[in-house]
Amino acid sequence: MDLSFSPEEEAFRQEVRDFIAEAKPKLPPDLGPPEEARHSKDDYLVWHRLLYKKGWVAPGWPKELGGCAWSVTRKYIFDTETARAGMPTTLPFGLGMVGPVIFTFGSEDQKRKFLPRILSGEDWWCQGYSEPGAGSDLVSLRLRAVREADHYVVNGQKTWTTLAQYADWIFCLVRTDPEAKPQEGISFLLIDMKSPGITVKPIVVLDGAREVNEVFFDNVRVPAENLVGEENKGWTYAKFLLAHERSALAGASRSRAVLAELKAIARAERQNGEPLLRDPDFSRKLAALEADLMALEFTELRILGKEAKGEKVDAESSILKVAGSEILQRVSDLAVEAVGYYAMPDAARMGDNEAVGPDHARGVAGRYFNLRKVSIYGGSNEIQRNSAGALMDFSFSEEQSLLRNALSRYLADHYSYEAWRKFSATPDGRDPAHWRQLAEMGLFAAPLPEAMGGLGGGAVEIMVVMEEFGRALVVEPYVPTVVIGGGLLAAAGDALAEEMLPKIASGEATMAFAFAEMQGRYNLADLTTAATRSGDGYALKGRKSVVLGAPWADHLIVTARTGGAQREEKGVSVFLVEKSAKGLSTRDYVVIDGTRAGEILFEDTPARLIGEEGAALPGLEAVVDRAIAAHLAEAVGAISVLMDATVDYAKTRKQFGQPIGKFQVLQHRMVDMYIAQQQAQSASLMANLQLGDPGRAKVVSAAKAAMGKHARTVAESAVQIHGGIGMTDELNVGHYFKRLVLLETLYGSPDHHLRRMANSDSETQ
Repeated sequence: MDLSFSPEEEAFRQEVRDFIAEAKPKLPPDLGPPEEARHSKDDYLVWHRLLYKKGWVAPGWPKELGGCAWSVTRKYIFDTETARAGMPTTLPFGLGMVGPVIFTFGSEDQKRKFLPRILSGEDWWCQGYSEPGAGSDLVSLRLRAVREADHYVVNGQKTWTTLAQYADWIFCLVRTDPEAKPQEGISFLLIDMKSPGITVKPIVVLDGAREVNEVFFDNVRVPAENLVGEENKGWTYAKFLLAHERSALAGASRSRAVLAELKAIARAERQNGEPLLRDPDFSRKLAALEADLMALEFTELRILGKEAKGEKVDAESSILKVAGSEILQRVSDLAVEAVGYYAMPDAARMGDNEAVGPDHARGVAGRYFNLRKVSIYGGSNEIQRNSAGALMDFSFSEEQSLLRNALSRYLADHYSYEAWRKFSATPDGRDPAHWRQLAEMGLFAAPLPEAMGGLGGGAVEIMVVMEEFGRALVVEPYVPTVVIGGGLLAAAGDALAEEMLPKIASGEATMAFAFAEMQGRYNLADLTTAATRSGDGYALKGRKSVVLGAPWADHLIVTARTGGAQREEKGVSVFLVEKSAKGLSTRDYVVIDGTRAGEILFEDTPARLIGEEGAALPGLEAVVDRAIAAHLAEAVGAISVLMDATVDYAKTRKQFGQPIGKFQVLQHRMVDMYIAQQQAQSASLMANLQLGDPGRAKVVSAAKAAMGKHARTVAESAVQIHGGIGMTDELNVGHYFKRLVLLETLYGSPDHHLRRMANSDSETQ
């Protein structure tokens, strides 16, 4: 997956922006989503007709039928740009639902009759699925259609029918064979809303709007030619439609637009004399929400990528619907908190002249109540948790796949869990033979510059390696040696780099990163370790805490201050120190996941400068972000093992005479684990693929914060579902749990990274 756009796609993005600039003045003001029913049908048709005139009203339709046949990337660009500009959406029932059903399964006559009128906006459609006794459980529907000669006679009721008061037509699931199995007795019927015998009654929802209705059918006669496909095969067409509907319900672009509105509110509202956006508690909640949204956007792109390749998307759409709807609700929840007391006035019962409070508060509470629906319609989220379960994958290049397969085979043969338990219990805690073998496989050279003995790879190659390391609980100091040491030396590009990089590539050098200090928390600039000039080099004095891999390293990468106050950004330098250097002493110990660390004391210890004195922080932060991204990939690997182990256990462990996986409460918990796994995968991709972007720091922090949440969901649930055996040292589940907890803290806790995100927003006010 590559998020960079080609020149043609960039030109298309600009074309979209130009179109928006021209179209926006022609729209009614404050035109929100059509399903909120705040404006008239004619108001929404303005946007529809502008798109139709441009030829952009049906992005996913074939060109020969009047559609755009856009690529996934173009669709993503259009949705992102229109949402960012606050443009409305087109009504989905015709363009996104029944239209694709008709051109996929309908007759030629139906295509000629209905499709052009859907495109032009002459016909508005509504959806006749839910009934009083058949909401998410559509196979229980009872609306009856009896064939009489060349007509069907329809009797019964539909409910929760969005915008039926405006619709010209309704597409309905009807029961045509009451004796057949439930799914086999359903047909898909197109019904003119002007037909005699149809009555529409409004349902007023929580925010006071009339957007949904009851629709009653009393001996409504429908021409048999309006049957789509075959009689009693309607469930097939319904599933096709629902998969597309649920993918659309993720609403990542809509959530992004609403989040932008929320940030504007938080800038305008005041707390303690400052913008609410600067309040630590509120900004942290906002950052946590945005971190999950950024991961959702990547998940949505991954699913769209599958659709673009023609791969089946079914359970994935349920995952997307659950995660997307819950994020949208969280945005509205935080908006209510942001406006405070002004969430109380009932804007739905006031005219414009009666409104109280700031303009940005009007409608916030109504939206909160209205958006309770998004976790219900399209199949409630509880039902979607029954439907979800398929896993998605990321496609690597041929070379990256070969690297992954070779490493996977080696680890399966030589680094099994049983082997890991044996060598991790030894005093050294590792088997040095593995380090030599990994070097021979080219893993250390892969991301290093070709000019200095490397193979010229990058973040994706590191991601490949680290996912496999995560699956095998690999303890080797790959990140401090290759990613941090190699990254800093390569950036310096000096004589020291020429000396050390070939040693890293060959596996001759092993390194540990000594940056943490007592009371320093996660601030790379908060240093008491000092470096002073000593002949041609430097001498270090200070102490470093919890230096992971220190007992195994022959060199240390050390941060130290060469001038200025303890917490100032200027004056931070990075040094290379031989582990055997004079004045260096260590105290080694075991950390929670069984690997080794040490406390390092420097007493006038000789050191060599990497790069420029006193100006290391920007480059250091970039390299540490690369290390964070690498460990996110490691976490994805560990999560995948926990998922597989938990699913297998749930299939075989029995209670009360049946596998525990049959219990619905555990099924739902495992689906929550699947959703967390997919969001974790997206967080890793997001960080690794955007390391070179200007907004790298915010993206990496968002991914790190999201990963902490999702990794905990998977790990804690895995232990819970395994029960007592999950608490034992013998089972691998607990050890993967420990590794994930360690990774959550490494280079900054989720809270630290949420603050980093929030600070980036505050700085751009």
